[in-house]
Amino acid sequence: MVVGVILKAQSQLDSGASLTLDLGVTGTPQLWKAAITTVGRASGASSDNTIASAGGLYKNTPAPKVLVIGTVHAQAATAVAGVLEVDIEYYVEDASGSNP
Repeated sequence: MVVGVILKAQSQLDSGASLTLDLGVTGTPQLWKAAITTVGRASGASSDNTIASAGGLYKNTPAPKVLVIGTVHAQAATAVAGVLEVDIEYYVEDASGSNP
């Protein structure tokens, strides 16, 4: 069960301030973040720890693994090379569905 998601840019990724990013899983690419504007636009490090309502307490109940994907929703006007980091905080429930 996902309880937290942080997306962080080590430095500015777009000096033109038009970059927006999505973060989700295969089939639901905007599960946690949809067209966010708070990461990568300002000079220096920036991060976002909000979760879209649909992604809060997300459970992968079909059992097979799913791919976490980050996509560019709107391209950078003036792209700058940099590093983008993702931190997903979760816990695994026991078989009965409760967590002690």
